[in-house]
Amino acid sequence: MAPSRTEQIRQLLRMSGPLSAVNIAVQLELERPALVSALLKVDLERDRVRRIGLLYDWNHGHDEALARELGAAARLLRSHGFTVRRNS
Repeated sequence: MAPSRTEQIRQLLRMSGPLSAVNIAVQLELERPALVSALLKVDLERDRVRRIGLLYDWNHGHDEALARELGAAARLLRSHGFTVRRNS
């Protein structure tokens, strides 16, 4: 199964850095640049993606914070006798 358009944008931003909506739309063959904002709405609200002027940029700090939170949650569960496995 192919990744969703939103996941394609995420992957592009992770690899390429800051890009404009026009650039993203061209690279991913989206119908129009306005779709980028709509597709990234939740990521923008959750600070996974930041908007800097006209550019969208992946917030790599969000990945690190999430990793810390997941590690703390796993430690808490283990301390209460749960088995925690990595979901891959």
